[in-house]
Amino acid sequence: MVKAKLIIDGKEINVLWFTFGFNQGADRSGRPSQRPVFVGLKLIVETRKDLNLADWSFASNQKKQIEWTT
Repeated sequence: MVKAKLIIDGKEINVLWFTFGFNQGADRSGRPSQRPVFVGLKLIVETRKDLNLADWSFASNQKKQIEWTT
């Protein structure tokens, strides 16, 4: 099991679950024919009132400093 934390603006948040993915095209013989492409990251995190994640998710011009640790 991997334990992870998300750090947003210096505040640590426990990551309860995550998944991520990559895609890479292949030719008929199964050999890679394209570069790997990151296709997304999904997270379930503990909530905290002091983060205002809902406000941030709807603000198109608001930026946050984010780090990921395992």
